[in-house]
Amino acid sequence: MLAVSDQRAEPRGSIVSRVEVRWQDPIGTNRVSAALLEDKSSHGACIRVRQPIATGIKLQVVGPRQDFTGTTRYCHRNELGYVIGIQRDPQDS
Repeated sequence: MLAVSDQRAEPRGSIVSRVEVRWQDPIGTNRVSAALLEDKSSHGACIRVRQPIATGIKLQVVGPRQDFTGTTRYCHRNELGYVIGIQRDPQDS
C-alpha cells in the first residue's frame, strides 16, 4: 500500500499555520474548528483538527495568509487528533 505522500501528483511545502476550518456536516449543521495547516500545494493541503471531518465534505480554510476551499479526501486519527487531507477547488489553485 502506498503512503499518502506517494500518491500526490505534486510536492507539498511544509508549513505550520493556525487556521480556521468551516464546513457543513452530513446532517446540515454548520461547523467551525481551529486547525493547524501542516502542508499545502496548489492542488492539496493537510490540516490537523481535534474532531473528525467526513470524507467528501466541502470545507473552507481561512487564516492570516490562507483562504481556500476544497473537499476532504481522507481523515486519519492519530495520537494528536485527526489528520485531514484536502483536495483544493480548482478556482483556488
